Amino acid sequence: MKMLNRFLALFLALSLISPVAGVEAKRFSDNTNLDTIPSTFEFVGNEPGQNDKNATYSLTSSQIRDDLVIGDIPDLSSLYLATGGLSNNLVYVNSVDDLPTPVAGVITLVDNTNYRISGAVNLGTDRLTLGENNAVYAGNRFAPLITYTGTGSLFTGVDKHFQLSNVAIDCPNDGQVYDLSCTPSSGGKILYHQGVTVFNCGNFGTFDDMDIVNINNSSALNCKHGFIIQGTTNWTFFGITKVALTSTNTTFKGIDLNNSVHQTFELSNLVLRAPAGAIGIEGLANSANISSGNLAVVTNGEFSGGLTPTSGITNSDIRWKFKDNAGICDTTQDVLLAFVNNALETTIVTINVPVVVNAVWTVERSSKFTGTSAGKATCDAEREAIYSVDLSLGLVSVGGGALDVTMYLAKDGIKIDGSAIKLTISGTVPQNASIPWQLSLDEIEYVEVMIANNTSTINVIAEYGKLRIK
Repeated sequence: MKMLNRFLALFLALSLISPVAGVEAKRFSDNTNLDTIPSTFEFVGNEPGQNDKNATYSLTSSQIRDDLVIGDIPDLSSLYLATGGLSNNLVYVNSVDDLPTPVAGVITLVDNTNYRISGAVNLGTDRLTLGENNAVYAGNRFAPLITYTGTGSLFTGVDKHFQLSNVAIDCPNDGQVYDLSCTPSSGGKILYHQGVTVFNCGNFGTFDDMDIVNINNSSALNCKHGFIIQGTTNWTFFGITKVALTSTNTTFKGIDLNNSVHQTFELSNLVLRAPAGAIGIEGLANSANISSGNLAVVTNGEFSGGLTPTSGITNSDIRWKFKDNAGICDTTQDVLLAFVNNALETTIVTINVPVVVNAVWTVERSSKFTGTSAGKATCDAEREAIYSVDLSLGLVSVGGGALDVTMYLAKDGIKIDGSAIKLTISGTVPQNASIPWQLSLDEIEYVEVMIANNTSTINVIAEYGKLRIK
């Protein structure tokens, strides 16, 4: 397959050259043995804009690669224009002169055009405005550089899809890399950002009401701020994977969610390093940045250098999940209720009919659950899950007589028959019993503890108890 790809590349590069006055090219038939092809091919003719008819362009066979990437040729754009080109939507950029002419400090990229960076591109203070469906890419994420010396934004666009991959960028005067936005009626657009190194920048980017932003395998080595996210209408997915941002700015914010609302928000292997005073992720309280029923997931991240990992959000917020992050405790979905030295009687009205234990419970801890002093543990998580439940009670009878009783766990006010534990109690020493259990809980479903007197209607006292759901 690789040999076939190389043959096709050679065939396109050499046999499809359009006849152009003053241009000569060696041609090979489609049955040429690749082993017999010379290692270097020469194209002789006028370079556009030049008068030298003896200009020679050399192309080595090793440079005909599977992806048609050709290097080490003087003025690639000129050569391709002179020969008719391999693609009418591919522009090789060896310098800023290969880009469209700036107008009032703005270079507007041509719709449906791909720009392949092959040399250093110094934009000065001119910014790039996106056309429809542009891609800017290269083969090396460290060089050559796209340099923007302005203080505005390098890439700007409204309602535009864009791809940026395998390039190196420098905005040494605190320029912002991205300023991309979408109108609510557009439904949002997509940014795909992969394999990019930003050496210096102000903000990494501002993203307002996009549809999808997918940023991966990239870094910003020195930035003032990270991602500024806005918009409440279009967002479907915001994702960062294997990205590192480093800052010396004490007011740095790695991700500032503002009032944005998301369906899917995923941060994986995100590294944020900044000094004290800086913030890793800032968002609204009570999961307000995530739409109902959805979940923001932050995994395998590093929040270091002295910065505060989160502001406004916590690892126990209903629509946030943190796992395996350095600097942030893992999210758990659990609740622990307990009481000791209780003297309140649980009133038995009818023999064999269970009632809720009467005690004043203390909520020792809770995450994605709400516990009450009445002993009710309510699930707040918006996605159903399976939980382990452990209950322990110490029971005595009122008046000291022996009683046969049954302990139950109850879900939504209904006893769970399978959880029943029978024991005999008296009024001297509390009789201890435990229930290990497992059950499914969804949002607003709750668990309580019940007791039934199987002997009489004499009241029962639970002197101590513990209920843990995890």
